[in-house]
Amino acid sequence: MTDAFELPLSLVQALAQRAVQTPDKVALRFLADAPGEQAVLSYRDLDQRARTIAAALQSRAGFGDRAVLLFPSGPDYVAAFFGCLYAGVIAVPAYPPESARQHHQQRLLSIIDDAEPRLLLTVAALHDSLQGLEALTAANAPELLAVDGLDPALAANWREPALKGDDIAFLQYTSGSTALPKGVQVSHGNLVANEQLIRQGFGIDLNPDDVIVSWLPLYHDMGLIGGLLQPIFSGVPCVLMSPGYFLARPLRWLQAISEYGGTISGGPDFAYRLCSERVSEASLAGLDLSRWRVAYSGSEPIRQDSLAAFADKFQACGFDPQSFFASYGLAEATLFVSGSRRGQGIAALELDAEAFAANRAEPGKGSVLMSCGYPQPGHAVRIVEPQRLQVLGDNQVGEIWAAGPSIALGYWRNPEASARTFVEMGGQTWLRTGDLGFMREGEVFVTGRLKDMLIVRGQNLYPQDLEKTLEREVEVLRKGRVAVFAVEQQGEEGIGVAVEISRNVQKAIKPQELIKTLRQVVADACRQAPAVVLLLNPGALPKTSSGKLQRSACRLRMDDGSLDCYARFPEVGEPVASVGEGDELQARIAGVWRDILKVEAVAADDHFLLLGGNSIAATHATARLADELGIELGLRTLFEAPILADYAKAVAAIIAEGGDRVGAIATLECTQALPQSLAQNRLWLLWQLDPQSAAYNIPAGLQLRGELDENALETAFQALVARHESLRTLFAEENGQALQRIQAQQPFDLRRLDLEGQAAEQVAAQRETEARQPFDLTRGPLLRVTLARLDDEHHQLWVTLHHIVADGWSLNILLDEFAKLYAAHCQGLEANLAPLTLGYADYGTWQRQWLAAGEAERQLQYWQARLGDDLPVLDLCTDHPRTSQRGHRAARFNLKVPARLTEALKGLAREQQASLFMVLLAGWQALLHRYSGQADIRVGVPNANRPRLETQGMVGFFINTQVLRAQLDGRLPFEQLLAQVRQTTLDAQANQDLPFEQLLEALPEAREQGLFQVMFNHQQRDLSALRRLPGLLAEELPWHSREAKFDLQLHSEEDHQAA
Repeated sequence: MTDAFELPLSLVQALAQRAVQTPDKVALRFLADAPGEQAVLSYRDLDQRARTIAAALQSRAGFGDRAVLLFPSGPDYVAAFFGCLYAGVIAVPAYPPESARQHHQQRLLSIIDDAEPRLLLTVAALHDSLQGLEALTAANAPELLAVDGLDPALAANWREPALKGDDIAFLQYTSGSTALPKGVQVSHGNLVANEQLIRQGFGIDLNPDDVIVSWLPLYHDMGLIGGLLQPIFSGVPCVLMSPGYFLARPLRWLQAISEYGGTISGGPDFAYRLCSERVSEASLAGLDLSRWRVAYSGSEPIRQDSLAAFADKFQACGFDPQSFFASYGLAEATLFVSGSRRGQGIAALELDAEAFAANRAEPGKGSVLMSCGYPQPGHAVRIVEPQRLQVLGDNQVGEIWAAGPSIALGYWRNPEASARTFVEMGGQTWLRTGDLGFMREGEVFVTGRLKDMLIVRGQNLYPQDLEKTLEREVEVLRKGRVAVFAVEQQGEEGIGVAVEISRNVQKAIKPQELIKTLRQVVADACRQAPAVVLLLNPGALPKTSSGKLQRSACRLRMDDGSLDCYARFPEVGEPVASVGEGDELQARIAGVWRDILKVEAVAADDHFLLLGGNSIAATHATARLADELGIELGLRTLFEAPILADYAKAVAAIIAEGGDRVGAIATLECTQALPQSLAQNRLWLLWQLDPQSAAYNIPAGLQLRGELDENALETAFQALVARHESLRTLFAEENGQALQRIQAQQPFDLRRLDLEGQAAEQVAAQRETEARQPFDLTRGPLLRVTLARLDDEHHQLWVTLHHIVADGWSLNILLDEFAKLYAAHCQGLEANLAPLTLGYADYGTWQRQWLAAGEAERQLQYWQARLGDDLPVLDLCTDHPRTSQRGHRAARFNLKVPARLTEALKGLAREQQASLFMVLLAGWQALLHRYSGQADIRVGVPNANRPRLETQGMVGFFINTQVLRAQLDGRLPFEQLLAQVRQTTLDAQANQDLPFEQLLEALPEAREQGLFQVMFNHQQRDLSALRRLPGLLAEELPWHSREAKFDLQLHSEEDHQAA
């Protein structure tokens, strides 16, 4: 069976025709990172959005101007790419920097410098974070445009450009190189030619009912051209997910293929390995992979063992090993050069080692190579001796050259590089791929690379980039004395590092310390620690007679032992650290770390903090592991042994010693009054003293632009009140006992205000008035929500809670669940929220019993010993003398810390095996010491106090205040102060449960003056949920309480919105 297909002249024509012929047919389905959420675009939807964006571009840029795409994978990326094509603007696929660190921003800045774009396209949620890019502060800086806020009416202004086949469609910058970025000029003609090759090679022309499933990044040529543009070109539906969604749980890829009847899907070799290793046997029962007829593998070397393991595991699910399809290509050829014959699997060839070393491919005992298939119709592949440029025959190893209509136009504004790579021979333009290989009976086999680029887990890494990073980050290294090269690590390509170290440095720094630093810098730069590190004596690096570094010679001389090396990692005979198959505990911990830190893989020598861990992530990971193992685990263990192998040993020792078992929390009958939790009782007593105070109100708010579904919003809050018992709780005192009553039902009333036409100052004043309204804890409700309408598509949402029912952690939970509930209601779906097994009252009762059984006495002894008998008052410069009568009036000063400084602080934390909180607290205490002249500095710090897994999804008041004391000396190096603060913080975490009031009662002299006068509160905010509100551009309102509880408070927030 074939479909009626008319070859379009461009992708613009392809999409426009489908929008006319089948407007309501599903073009793309995006599976969102949150379960159960997805976005669906029809051809009409995509065409409309493309026209809207194109019209906006045409009003700002001319034909052939460039626009850089900076989006996460999703509908906006797709719409913006087609918007560029529709406008005649050259698209430049890229991605937002992972952080503000120099090596993360450098690649993007290099692309911007080379492409000289007129525009940077993004979404509103990333607009502010991207505003700080250096490229936007220069003269003639490109305009930063958020496309998700454009008026759809703009589509009417779109003018169709007159596109020709040799007009440039987009620039595909070769991955990884920041030193000399090269933008491959892919024309509209190239794109159509290559899409036709893929269509025919995959057999879509014979299977019009195909469904393509892809998780590949849209800024990468395989994800863009094969995963996204091919289904639009061929008119078959596509199911997309983000790379992060797949990597966090590889089963999701297979589930999507199973659920949506995927017939074509694939990725690099590591994707198949991940599925084999991380998909459990229990998950196989629900998978149906029988329709998957093309399972392509490309972008990195194909490995026979990876395919065999995948086939063995998933044949029971209907997967046919003959579906494997080799795909070889590169950006300079648009994408696709050669491929397997469908339904025949991928052929393997074992080569004679001796002949292969002499550049001859002869069958025999030796290494196994997988075929890369056959050149595609209308295109040619030949093997050429790279020095003499002579065409070689079958089974002779040389450089792979390719020719045909898919070969790109060259590199953007780089004639020298174009002339070296795109060469004329026999009246035809040939692409020098830089890859080594041979032909055998028409089949292409790739053996390696002429160029030095490494491919690690499908990621291109350029040695010069890592060398510059090492030279920049490690002061003792000299420029030009560092080499990065490829090595084999357990059958995969890994990173090797060789550095020349001066004799003076060799005397001053132990080799183990230097190796550790080098490995940490590389791991931080590319999330992959080096497999090999060589410390060389001066002059030992191999170089040419002209002084050029010979990276490949490093590996060869390492193998034959001729490098003048005084220390190395690993030591000869020492295996590279990995998660051993027999080490079940280590593998279990690695799985927890992968899920919590959202990383692809965790090796035995990986460092929790280097993988992106922080104190909140450590709390999550520790609680989850404690729950799985059924024993008590403290944060100290993780911070003192942050390397996986060491941590696994420490946990194993705790298990071997018996450990404290995690006791179950009983579920209580909530139809009658229950005792207040210790934390609730603290605020109940304060409220009774001053019922009109707003000091413990928690205000929050959102700015909402777009078409708001008020019914969905109200329904979402009703569901939150029904779900979380804290939001239905009232308080009372009977017969001298402080009680809480959980209402079976709590009516929710959304207050609506129409403020259209009012000045911003008036709106802000009303918002402030709402935030300062006191609560009646005996009558409730203790949650107030106001929807203020400013115009039809501009609203503000004001939310105020009393602290007795919520804390900062709770706000993150409520925001995330609100976004899911609102989106589900808008889409007519059921929100997929994890069930709550316990209520807050259950935890509060358990905590009382646990502390009464002796834990409170143990922790009190710790705090009495830690704080001592003297309770000094911090004497800061004040406007007036301290009095016994305290007021709560306050002023606030806000400061945004530059991203580079933030990253530097995080780097310091990682170096010292500390958290960012510890670094900031040490800095705060040092500052207080400087201004007060006092050596004994005590700071109050709120502690989340959620060590158990059951509490991490609960809304409630868990927070407890601790007093962290530091003894300072102006001569003390900061690293020593930080070590002291780190120790104090970890000790406090192990004694976090004793209620602050009980500590005050035990220290009567502290009741008048308090245990501290200054507070520090560090929070980690996750505002990513704001991007999941359909049809809305949502931003957090900068809104804070004006009530002060202490002389001075420092609040710091980490915003993970872009993460």
